[in-house]
Amino acid sequence: MSSRLYIASLVAISFLWVAAGNSQGTISINVWPPKIELSVIPGETKTGIITVDNKGSAVANIAVDITDVGIESDGNVTFPQGGTLPYSCEPWLLVNPEQFSLSQGSSQQVRYTLKTPPQAKGTYLASIFFQTKPERQPMATGSAISARVGSLLIVNVTGTGNKSAELISLEARKSKNGKQTQVELGIRNKGNVLLRPTGTIEIKSESGWTVDKVDFNIEKQAVLPFSERLYPVAISPNVEPGAYRLIATIDYGGRELLVGETKINLVAAEPPPIARNQDSPNKAKTKPEALAKPDRLPSAQAPRASPEEIKNLLAQGTRLYSSGEYQQALEIWQRILRIDPGNATASRNLARTREKLEALKKAKGG
Repeated sequence: MSSRLYIASLVAISFLWVAAGNSQGTISINVWPPKIELSVIPGETKTGIITVDNKGSAVANIAVDITDVGIESDGNVTFPQGGTLPYSCEPWLLVNPEQFSLSQGSSQQVRYTLKTPPQAKGTYLASIFFQTKPERQPMATGSAISARVGSLLIVNVTGTGNKSAELISLEARKSKNGKQTQVELGIRNKGNVLLRPTGTIEIKSESGWTVDKVDFNIEKQAVLPFSERLYPVAISPNVEPGAYRLIATIDYGGRELLVGETKINLVAAEPPPIARNQDSPNKAKTKPEALAKPDRLPSAQAPRASPEEIKNLLAQGTRLYSSGEYQQALEIWQRILRIDPGNATASRNLARTREKLEALKKAKGG
């Protein structure tokens, strides 16, 4: 598969309520807010409150831990040792208290203080985790249980953001389960702010006809600063086997759009093997003549055509449509649907051609 890439003109992380059971009661803590987003200026200090509730039936002894937040290229969220990532704000954070106990139904307010250094630029992240200490008396199984819940902190330094990105890959491959073809689109964030790219991926036939158009990253999953992210986008099963061009147009919020193009060749899935009955020595064999003569005649069926014939008809219809011969193109789509009623491409093209003819009729005042 040949490809060419060129430039033209966070996952939402949530930390949920966690519960676990032990021999002494239920450990269950809740943290609010689950996400904190701050806008600061270089050198500014900000403070805030995180509330921790004990929803369980056991006393919760809690310690506070601050970590970095990372997202791997496949979208998995990681929490490495604090202060190791280039966009970490862990070294700027202090919390008070760092350890506390909560009885059943009680709450604790934890104050965080963020001291932004004068040289800070862009977006920074960290996670403030609240983890219960394991009970001194373990469960009957010999294991000790603890709960860990966190609040995500995103810090944007006002007026210092640099949005820069590039498209690093665009290719088609099988999904992990091997049952579906998907587009894998890779984006590198070269700037110092968090990006949530969106856009479209257009699938065009060799003759230039748009077969399908898919929205990209509608969930607005993030690419962290100085990081790469691979986004899988499923191709509709209605797209028939054949040669196509993929055209990706991505808006990452910068001054330019990212545009990539590649060629792909979709092949038909292999049909499942036909199970064959093995005749036993004592089983009477069925005569071939009996299989060839049904008890009654089948109902009238649509005439059949080979995949090659249908492909040629699709190409013929596309050429007629592109040259403005809409009525002739309409007849081709109808012909295809007579011999292949489930052909999704012909069905879509038929609807578009009818709309075009209707629009021309109205424009002429007919």
